[in-house]
Amino acid sequence: MPARLITRLGVVFAGLFIVVASAADRVDDGARSSAVLHEDAPKPGEWRSKATLQMRMPITQTHVGILSLHDRCAREAMFDLGDGRRLFLTRSKAGEPLTGSRQVRGCASGQTTWTLDVVAPDRLEGQYAGNCDGRQINASVVMQRLGDHAQARWPAATPEAPGKREIHQPDGPAPVSTAELYRQGQAALEHLKGGPIANFGDYAWYDHSRYGAGLMFWVTADGRLRRDNEALPDGCEVDPGTLEPARGLLVVRVENYDGRGRQVLARFTDVETGVIQQAADTDVGDSPAALADGIEEVVGRLREQGASFVLEGAP
Repeated sequence: MPARLITRLGVVFAGLFIVVASAADRVDDGARSSAVLHEDAPKPGEWRSKATLQMRMPITQTHVGILSLHDRCAREAMFDLGDGRRLFLTRSKAGEPLTGSRQVRGCASGQTTWTLDVVAPDRLEGQYAGNCDGRQINASVVMQRLGDHAQARWPAATPEAPGKREIHQPDGPAPVSTAELYRQGQAALEHLKGGPIANFGDYAWYDHSRYGAGLMFWVTADGRLRRDNEALPDGCEVDPGTLEPARGLLVVRVENYDGRGRQVLARFTDVETGVIQQAADTDVGDSPAALADGIEEVVGRLREQGASFVLEGAP
C-alpha cells in the first residue's frame, strides 16, 4: 500500500476518535451517586479505545478519552478525546448497538459509520466502516473503561419512582393500613363504576405515614387509569413514544386527626402544571363500610366538579 494512503488513514482514524466537550458540556458529575443507569448502558468516565485497521499490515491505534451520556438509557452518548471534535453515538432503545457517522478528516470526501455493542457497562466492542476518497476503510474497535473522570457527563439524577411502598414511622402504625385502604378503595371505585376494574393492582400505588394512608392513580390524556410505574416495562427497553405518559394524578387519602376523627380527602392534579384542579373531603366513621362510602363520595364529587377520568385501565 502506498505510504501516502497509510499516512492519510492514520489521520482519518485519529480524526474520527478525537472529540472534545465545550465548557457548557463539561458538567460536574456530582449527581452520579443518584443517577440510575440502565443495565445495558456504558458507565460515563475515562475510557481507552483501541482500533485495528483491517489492511495487509494491520495498523492499531490506542487513545484515551471521556465517554459521556445524556440519558440513563444511553440513547445518546459522546466520546471526547480533547482536541475539538466530537463523535456522537445514538440508539433507539436498550439492547441495540450504539451507532454514529462522521465525515472523514484528511480526505476530500468520505464518511465512516460506527457500530458499537455494549458488552458490559465498562466495555464496548464493534467496528467502523466507510471510505476515504473512494478507498474502503474498515476497523475493529474495542473500548474499555478506566475509571471516573470529573468531566464525564452523567444523566440527571433519577428520582425514586413512586411505587407500592410503606414508610415506617417510629410513632406507630397509621390508623388505616394500606391493605384496608386498598380493599375499600377497590370496592368503592368499582361500585362507582358499576363493574370490576380489571387488574386493579396494576394501576394503584400508595404510601403510608403516621397520620394516614394514600391510594393514587396515574391518569392518561384520554382519562383512563395508567399502569403504575412498577407494572410498566422499563422505558429504556421500548421504542420512544411507546409508553403513554400520565397527564393527571388521582389521589385518595385517609387521615386521622386528633379530636376530629377520620377524614377522607381526594384531589385530581394536572401533572404537567402541578395545579390541583378538583378537590373534595368528607368525615367518615371507623368501619370499613364507612371508609368505602367516604371514598366513593369524594371521588364522585371530583367527577361532578369536572375531573376528566374514567374508572377503567389503559392497556
